[in-house]
Amino acid sequence: MQSPIYSDTTMLLREIEPGLSVYECPKSGGFWIPLQSYTAWQEKHPSPQTEASPNANAAVAADDSARRALICPESGRLLLRYRVGHGLPFHVDRSPATGGVWLDKGEWEALKNKGLHISLHLIFTAAYQRQVRSTEYDQSLRNIS
Repeated sequence: MQSPIYSDTTMLLREIEPGLSVYECPKSGGFWIPLQSYTAWQEKHPSPQTEASPNANAAVAADDSARRALICPESGRLLLRYRVGHGLPFHVDRSPATGGVWLDKGEWEALKNKGLHISLHLIFTAAYQRQVRSTEYDQSLRNIS
């Protein structure tokens, strides 16, 4: 499976949590999380976990809104970007065809630190995205005052 970031790079299968196998890009350090792998792992972890991960302070690269569109390594279709919110300044990319998710280096640890890793699927819902936009709007109004 080829990396969405470096099309000339084959990703390597690895386990980022016990029972959660993902594909890692050896050049960028990003993860491709297949939907089936995440769903199977999530079923074994139904309650939110809020403990900080050992890498809770891992650096997350600045979100590059101008970067080129990414291609799903499974379907070859464009990935869609979704805001994460909750104080996290990045987007995650999801395949509309396969449901797989691309996370840049450090983003899994940041999601885990906020307890969002167990409910990653909710980020892609309209209600979640509305709430993120509303929170960002409210914050921008407070910054003006």
